[in-house]
Amino acid sequence: MSSSSTKAGNEVSLKLLIHKEKNIVLFAEAGKDFVDALFSFLTLPLGAIVRLAGEESNIPAVRVGCLTTLYESVAKLDKECLRNEICKEMLLHPRNMPLELYRRKLKLNVNDSETLKYFTLGVTCSCSSAFEIEKCFCRSSTFFATILTSLGGEFDNGFVKETEFIIRNDLYVMPNAIENTLPLLQNHGVQNINAVLEQTVIVSKNVLLDLLKCSLSSKTPLTDVFLLKKRALPDFHQWYPALPELDIGKLPNDSAMNLDLKVIVSKSSKKIVMVQGEEDFANFILSFLTYPLVGLLNILLPSPSSSCLEQLYKSMHLLLGEGKYFTSRRLQYYLDHPPWTHMVSSKNAIFLPTYSASTFYDSFNYKFNEPEACTYDNINLTYKGFVEGPHKFMVTDDLAVSKMFSSLCLSYFNGADVSAISDLEQRTVRIGLKEGFGILQASLFSESALTNGLRHLLQTTIKQEK
Repeated sequence: MSSSSTKAGNEVSLKLLIHKEKNIVLFAEAGKDFVDALFSFLTLPLGAIVRLAGEESNIPAVRVGCLTTLYESVAKLDKECLRNEICKEMLLHPRNMPLELYRRKLKLNVNDSETLKYFTLGVTCSCSSAFEIEKCFCRSSTFFATILTSLGGEFDNGFVKETEFIIRNDLYVMPNAIENTLPLLQNHGVQNINAVLEQTVIVSKNVLLDLLKCSLSSKTPLTDVFLLKKRALPDFHQWYPALPELDIGKLPNDSAMNLDLKVIVSKSSKKIVMVQGEEDFANFILSFLTYPLVGLLNILLPSPSSSCLEQLYKSMHLLLGEGKYFTSRRLQYYLDHPPWTHMVSSKNAIFLPTYSASTFYDSFNYKFNEPEACTYDNINLTYKGFVEGPHKFMVTDDLAVSKMFSSLCLSYFNGADVSAISDLEQRTVRIGLKEGFGILQASLFSESALTNGLRHLLQTTIKQEK
């Protein structure tokens, strides 16, 4: 039972093994092209996942926790709030080097709108950017657009080598071997091979987008897309009964992040209505959209939710451990050790989940400077963030970010069904790295990122203000 890839157009074939009576996919057989497409989900920035989940396909748009609200609020931010015009582009269309380079030549790319354009200083320095930044670290401001057609070598080879795989109904990927297929048949009560139907389906970009949406909202995406042909899904946050526990031991411990926030709490509901912070906090929240999913799952796992994306990540991690299925050792390192870096504001060192600007690609010999370069202060030699200061910013419980105006705040109270102003309590809390990533975690899995991410701080506050 071998599978093959369809070479005509941007489509690949997939062989499904179906339990006739139960009408479920037992597993699928696939080659490199389809598995590359699945693993590419993990390398996407969260902002790209939100944008893709909101696009139309056979399945309507799906909201991704609070991240969809955050994304929509960025689109509405006044340009006066942002340090420059490129910042909004970087948040609404985030790109992540170097993993993006491996997606460019995929047979089936769910994010095929990614541009092949990048910007370089040419002979003046080795710096390059995926965005048309104004200044480089070397203080040069003359960038030239270059169309990236091919990097050659490993970057054109995708993620996995040419071999055969099986994919469970929950997107867990395994080598195509009898020791993997037999337990799947037995676990589903298959007694007779006549109970199993083979069916070959064609996967297009539109179908792949359906699979991405189902991976956010279902435990059986292969069945849902190819057999049930579902046309409606719950939003991502509705699918999780409880937040997974955050493993603080996996967080980088070299950040000096320490911020004081004004928090407005509803006494009756015991929920955070909104938070007021300075540009440091706004920059941290906005940066969520730039973070690659593989890095977030690296921190969150293991968790009790067992989402399909987590199953996909776990299977990738096991294949990485075997050391023979991926196209290069460098790619294995990028997938197994998602890079971290810092962006420094005028007051605090804020940990932001972005790729290191000091990463070099030997076969390419260019240094990519995003998102730091477009927010770099060449005079003070510091990173200033996405938004301009000094401003106060308002962040709602579902992570809508806006410049703070009292009139806007009162309007929000009215829309948030606040029973009475007397029900509101103002507090000051101090957050560190653990709280920051608690908010990030909750933003993916709930509609109340601030309440869920800072719940423990509501019990012990620095100062309570009447």
